[in-house]
Amino acid sequence: MKNKNLISDLLIEILSLSIFSVSFAGGKGGKGGDN
Repeated sequence: MKNKNLISDLLIEILSLSIFSVSFAGGKGGKGGDN
């Protein structure tokens, strides 16, 4: 059960990171900006 929890935590973390990256990139004009 603990393993399942760990995976869920990891998934949530990756998801939040992806959303953050996407919104950050979108705010900077998408893939056109450098880093």
